[in-house]
Amino acid sequence: MFEKTRLSQIIDPLRSQFMIMKECLVCKREISDKQIKIVGESDNSYTLHLSCTYCDNALVLLASVNNIGVGLVCMMSDLTYDDAKRLFEKAPIGADSLLDAYQVIQNISFNKYLISKK
Repeated sequence: MFEKTRLSQIIDPLRSQFMIMKECLVCKREISDKQIKIVGESDNSYTLHLSCTYCDNALVLLASVNNIGVGLVCMMSDLTYDDAKRLFEKAPIGADSLLDAYQVIQNISFNKYLISKK
């Protein structure tokens, strides 16, 4: 019951004032409260997962509320709620890991993949 109340506190103002999370962005069908789940929250920021039962598309939305206003960032995704929750709880990628990945990509010769064999 707490989750439903908490979810309503987050999404009701966003739905009424900003007209978001009312319908699927792809198929335009109505999104019900049971299709929206809280992935995580921190201070006044909330990460939500919306899933459409009709077209199987998902939306991951970050809503941040502060004294200036509301900030919203969302992306279409194929993540399930469990995937989003798992990734939300992981530690951020560090600068060293990003640099290592960049160096690996730079060292790959893509030409050998682009040349077709006859």
